[in-house]
Amino acid sequence: MNTPLKERFRPSSLAEIVGQPCIRQLRELAARPRPCCLLLEGETGTGKSTAAHALANDLGCDAGWLQSCHTVCGADLTAETVRHYFGPESPFRFAAPGKGFHVLIVEELEYLNPTVAVLLKDALERIVSQRKLIVVATSNDSSKITSKALRHRFQIFFMESGEGFAAAVNDRLPIIWGGSMGADVPMPVGWQSWGWDGEAFSARLAIDTLERYVHGMSEVCV
Repeated sequence: MNTPLKERFRPSSLAEIVGQPCIRQLRELAARPRPCCLLLEGETGTGKSTAAHALANDLGCDAGWLQSCHTVCGADLTAETVRHYFGPESPFRFAAPGKGFHVLIVEELEYLNPTVAVLLKDALERIVSQRKLIVVATSNDSSKITSKALRHRFQIFFMESGEGFAAAVNDRLPIIWGGSMGADVPMPVGWQSWGWDGEAFSARLAIDTLERYVHGMSEVCV
């Protein structure tokens, strides 16, 4: 099965991410890491998850159990898993020789259970400053996070979805198209509007639309 274009062309480092001014600050963090909690907030398709994983990659983190990068969805985070991540049996090996910073990515923080939100806030207050750990959360709308105290534990970075982001992504779309269809095949008329959903621009929507055109044209040519 072919890998979707949005996965094949997903940036793997912060240097590859375009159109988001806050990425500069994340690059500075990758260059001089410190224990902290970050919240990437923005519309769907603005690169929140991509930026979180790119930061982990730039820090040299390995994904997987007993490794230095873990990802969990807020809706799936339970009291038991909070205690596991931050308790004595944590999969993070902070004391292991040669280990650098660890990254915990919490996707869609606004879907966290209110009780679990309190436990997570307490754990972050106790643990993060004492260990080489960076917690990166994502949220479409941080105002929906049930615990204000938890929200205040995070430094918020806003991911833009407007004209500047659209222009940066649209600079990349012809490259993706050419790599899929060949340089001699012109892009369909109106391709610059592929990623717009109302007033917000989504890189995910733009690339998904491009892929539908690629598949449709490929089927016609067969």
